[in-house]
Amino acid sequence: MSSKNKKSASAAMTNGQWPLEMFKRKYLHMEDPHEITFPPKELVKSPAAQRWMVDNMFDRRRIKYLPTARYTFRVMKKLLSILEEAMEDPEEDVSIRCVSS
Repeated sequence: MSSKNKKSASAAMTNGQWPLEMFKRKYLHMEDPHEITFPPKELVKSPAAQRWMVDNMFDRRRIKYLPTARYTFRVMKKLLSILEEAMEDPEEDVSIRCVSS
C-alpha cells in the first residue's frame, strides 16, 4: 500500500468513515453485491456519507476505472433499499440528489 493510500485509509478511519472505505474497496473490486458488507443504514442516511459515496465511488470524472454499469446498478439497488429502510420521515429526512455525468 502506498503512503498516499495509507493516509487516505487513516483519514477515513479517523473520520468514522471506515465502513465507507471498505464498501468502496469491495465495490471497486466488483465483489458479489450479496457478499459486500454495506455501511450501516444510519451512515447511508447521512448527506455527508452520500456525498462521499458519489464523489469517491460513482463519479466518472474522478475514478479512472469504474465497474460495469450492470454491476453498479446491482450495488445501487441494494444501497437504495438500505436508504429506504433508514428513512423514518421522508418529509424530514434529507438526501442529496445523485446526478449521473
